[in-house]
Amino acid sequence: MAINLSIIIINFNTSDFLDQCLQSIVQSRSSEEFEIIVVDNASTDGHSEMVKGKYPTINWIQNEKNAGFVSANNQAITKARGMYLLFLNPDTEILDNGLGTLLDYLKNNSHVGVVGPQLLNSDRTFQHSYFSFPSFTSIFIEHILSARMMKWVEHPKPRSSFPLSVDVIRGACLMARKSLIENIGGMNEKMFMYSEETDLCYKIQGLQYSVQYIPTAQVIHHERKSMETQANSFVGYHYIRSKVLFLKENYPFLKAKILVGLIKFSLIVKPIIFRIFGNHQKADYLASLKIQLAKERL
Repeated sequence: MAINLSIIIINFNTSDFLDQCLQSIVQSRSSEEFEIIVVDNASTDGHSEMVKGKYPTINWIQNEKNAGFVSANNQAITKARGMYLLFLNPDTEILDNGLGTLLDYLKNNSHVGVVGPQLLNSDRTFQHSYFSFPSFTSIFIEHILSARMMKWVEHPKPRSSFPLSVDVIRGACLMARKSLIENIGGMNEKMFMYSEETDLCYKIQGLQYSVQYIPTAQVIHHERKSMETQANSFVGYHYIRSKVLFLKENYPFLKAKILVGLIKFSLIVKPIIFRIFGNHQKADYLASLKIQLAKERL
């Protein structure tokens, strides 16, 4: 039987969660033929070989160095045999027939290019599963005011049990047509990690395909567990860097200039504010991000 779905997982020192993730896939009530491709980005936790041995049928790609989340996904895409690709974080668990629900929707709706499930927190409360493309409002709130206020512009709970057309599906669990991924040239490797799903969804919608949130498919996402081994400065730098790249590469010049300007303005003003209130560590952290971005002329 032909393989319809290729499940792509990038592992970096998350083998304990990866084991749970793989178990949930194996136990899912999917009648579809699928393959699992795991790209290990030079993990050093000592557990990867154990997981690899437990699932001998998995296509395991071992990198000698951390190539980055986006580059590793592109490695897997070139090996994938399925017509559909599922990009799945290792800190997730598929519930019931979540795989089949997403895949059936793509198969039965030729105008849809990307689908994603309802994500749940570890305690099975709702987690926001989709978001809008960056705008003046979202960037002003997140970067000028406070990232914690983003809940005002995001959607933590589904509006209904019916599919919903959205801008971006969160990259923790995103399924797409392989032909469209190849059409846009794969994921944007200028981005080491972060904003890759925003870039992907933006470009696929540019091909006149829609992006759909499917709340009847559910996936537990142990949020941020896959990033616990990374330093805050490393994560913060790539988060902002990738967002700036997305804006510059996809938005009209003037719009991108204004939005990137807001981000850079926050990196000038916020360190001053944090120093006034005695939080020198946070001030130094933000100031270092500004310097790093300046070095790359972003």
